[in-house]
Amino acid sequence: MLTVLETVLLGRVGTLGLRVAPGELAATASVLDMLGLAALAERHLDELSGGQRQMVYLAQVLARDPALLLLDEPTSTLDLRHAIEILETVRRLTATRALTTLIVLHDLNAAARFADRLVLLADGRIRAIGTAVEVLRPDLIAGGLRRRRVRRARPGRPSNGDAVPLVRH
Repeated sequence: MLTVLETVLLGRVGTLGLRVAPGELAATASVLDMLGLAALAERHLDELSGGQRQMVYLAQVLARDPALLLLDEPTSTLDLRHAIEILETVRRLTATRALTTLIVLHDLNAAARFADRLVLLADGRIRAIGTAVEVLRPDLIAGGLRRRRVRRARPGRPSNGDAVPLVRH
């Protein structure tokens, strides 16, 4: 099992050998420090929490110094605290590194909170593009869901896995 340092370094150089240039190590250490992972550098991935591992994978991508960041459900397996931490970090890095960032999220609340612009997809088609206020309208959201599976959740009664609570503003 790779250590945190090795994982991020692998993202930067592509392969690990017996010797790594000092500049590559310094760049990797900088990314680990920037994301608050320096203290975990020698720990193995299987010793980390899900949120820490997700942050390591983000560091691995950032170690390549990309101009474009593509993330597919980066918070899907995380608890709320770690999910918010990842999205706040991505938002901050997008601004400070002048990145273009595209994130696939099914969590509409997270998308509304962290995205500048949203693209709402349904059945493989774009239903709307715009700000959260423009895109997250009940008519657009309901139109993108299978109507047979949409019903209102009743207060005090949890909805089952087939129900999607609709909130009217």
